[in-house]
Amino acid sequence: MNIQIFGTSKCFDTKKAQRWFKERRIKFQFVDLAKYGISPGELKSVKNAVGMDALLNEAHPDAALVSYLAYDEDKLEKLLEEPRLLRTPIVRNGRQATVGYCPDVWQSWGPLRAAAPLPWKQGRFRLSGPPAGPWFCRTEAPRRGVSVPFYPIRRRSFPMEPRLNHFDESGSAVMVDVTQKEPTFRTAVARGEIRVSRPVLEAIAAGTAAKGDVLGVARVAGIQAAKRTWELIPLCHPLMLTHASVDFRLLEDPCAVEATCTVKLSGKTGVEMEALTGVSTALLTIYDMCKALDRSMVLTDICLVHKEGGKSGRYDRTAPPCPPEEVRRDG
Repeated sequence: MNIQIFGTSKCFDTKKAQRWFKERRIKFQFVDLAKYGISPGELKSVKNAVGMDALLNEAHPDAALVSYLAYDEDKLEKLLEEPRLLRTPIVRNGRQATVGYCPDVWQSWGPLRAAAPLPWKQGRFRLSGPPAGPWFCRTEAPRRGVSVPFYPIRRRSFPMEPRLNHFDESGSAVMVDVTQKEPTFRTAVARGEIRVSRPVLEAIAAGTAAKGDVLGVARVAGIQAAKRTWELIPLCHPLMLTHASVDFRLLEDPCAVEATCTVKLSGKTGVEMEALTGVSTALLTIYDMCKALDRSMVLTDICLVHKEGGKSGRYDRTAPPCPPEEVRRDG
């Protein structure tokens, strides 16, 4: 049995539903609609089980507007946009579902098995086998002469092995804390190509493109993008770069322009994202400058080729990003 309870912390019936399952020691997953909402697949499954009319919270000011919509697809879309229009609690058990406080229906959902007690250790549990992740214990009120068992309640999280450092234990995105790290010298080199037709390559080499100096503008764009990576990639740190450069090489077979971005600094975090952002933006600028001649240009093989510094030390790419036969080569 896989019980999910969708509701809000202020809903009285939602609290009653949670208490009903807790009293029977039945594991469930609580999803706060105000924070996480409900996925389209989950909402459609509930709608198929209870019908569209049962989903709508008649007390909401916009309930009448939703009821006037002609198609169920439009109503579901509106409910996804505004979860407060949903009547709560929504309790799911696979394809079965209820809306509101319905203990008689829950009791009919086959054998409701209680959670087996697990050994307690430092307030956390880790079950053998997938899914892995943090488990937090919750206890019953202690009674004299009675041992108090611990039952694991799974939080709404996205466990990952190995753990990604841009997520906390609940699965929320966070910026990595580098406060205690010591500054070190760091460098990163990223490389990529844009496959072009021969007329485009000749125009770039001769400087006859309609928009002017293609490689000169692309170089400035790449450097500027490397400096402002933190404004584009949400969890990147703002960095004071000490060096950023973009170099180009014209390739005859196949016809392509290869760009290499090198970034350096002395700091607490690496500059791999700055190098990758710089080379990507430089290649995109070449596309923009030459798209009047050829719109079939392809950006490819963008990758980190070298980095050094920091806890992970030195890295050098020894293999191509993908097998050559899988890459389309124009020109």
